[in-house]
Amino acid sequence: MELVVNGSFEDTTNGANKFWGTAAQGGSEATGWTGGAGATPIQAIYTATGATTVGAVQFFSGTSFTQTLGLWDSSASPDGGNYFASDSAPENSQPLSQTISGLTAGHQYELTFDYAASQFHCFGTSYWTGATQSSWYFNLGATSLVHGQDLTGIAQTQVLAIPSQGFSGWYTETYDFTANTASEVLSFLAASPSTGLPPVALLDGVSLVDVTPSAVPEPSTFALAGSALFIGGIVALRRRAQLKTAAN
Repeated sequence: MELVVNGSFEDTTNGANKFWGTAAQGGSEATGWTGGAGATPIQAIYTATGATTVGAVQFFSGTSFTQTLGLWDSSASPDGGNYFASDSAPENSQPLSQTISGLTAGHQYELTFDYAASQFHCFGTSYWTGATQSSWYFNLGATSLVHGQDLTGIAQTQVLAIPSQGFSGWYTETYDFTANTASEVLSFLAASPSTGLPPVALLDGVSLVDVTPSAVPEPSTFALAGSALFIGGIVALRRRAQLKTAAN
């Protein structure tokens, strides 16, 4: 059974090709997910074609200034449709999280998702260029990953390095977690050693399912079952012999 809600980012509050935020702000959010904190998290929901042709209007709370940000290059994810984009520069990266319920403590859960690296493009300008690197940190635990925390020991995808205005193509990550409680937080945090606005990490097709092996009977159980069948067979043979004698 699938445990992630809206792992494909298709269900939104105000459509795609918009920055993360309320509809009143001109933004859009993915149902079931919690985006970054702050007035304007540098996170967006794009379609593959919209990212490079339409972009998303980035709004700034309390000001009238806006700018349209898209991606220099992109392609449809293996999951298709919308995908989530996050600035991965260390000064701008913010988490994306969802509380997962219905877990069983001690059970093993398989997380899979598609990811890629691209770069922001400010429409009407030519700045924010240069080679960049991006990756995702991800976790299933008691709390969400947060901006600025020590990420030592946290699971991470491979780091995707791309040239200026480049695109990495899509990759698929698979990772197993063991649940500690019935409800835990699944979270992602984009990361990059590249400072400034260009580096972007893309995410789509998030799935979490229980892959705990079914219980296998202990060898003693098989032995008892075999003994029962053997004894039952002897009893049946004796009854047949008794019936045959009575008939004679």
